[in-house]
Amino acid sequence: MPVAPGAGADIIARSIAPGMSQSLGQPIIIENKPGAAVTGERRIAVSPDVRTLAELGHPRIQGVGYSLNVRLGMPAVAFEKLHAAASRALQQPEVRVQLANIHVDIGGGSTEAASKRLADEAAIFSEIAKASNIQPE
Repeated sequence: MPVAPGAGADIIARSIAPGMSQSLGQPIIIENKPGAAVTGERRIAVSPDVRTLAELGHPRIQGVGYSLNVRLGMPAVAFEKLHAAASRALQQPEVRVQLANIHVDIGGGSTEAASKRLADEAAIFSEIAKASNIQPE
């Protein structure tokens, strides 16, 4: 992880690692090496000397987005209720402070925009994996 322990990406990685380990049948080890790169589009104030991914030669990776994903086929009424609740939660001052403390900018937007971003990111990372000859094990 190119972030310090307790940062947003670290928290997410540590949350999903046990399930990944179980699915893959092998341990997932989270190793923090903070300062490798900023995943956003600009440098951050707390680490002004840390370069962005674009500065390191990866201009197509434009930050990292987090999204709330649900299973395919979830009833539209339930989905809209969940989306509205999440949107309201993201506007609460205490939530905004907690996310700001781990350097997460709150974006928001439509579900269609989130779906497009996920598809675009999957295509970019697929190209990177192929060019780097990364094969699933």
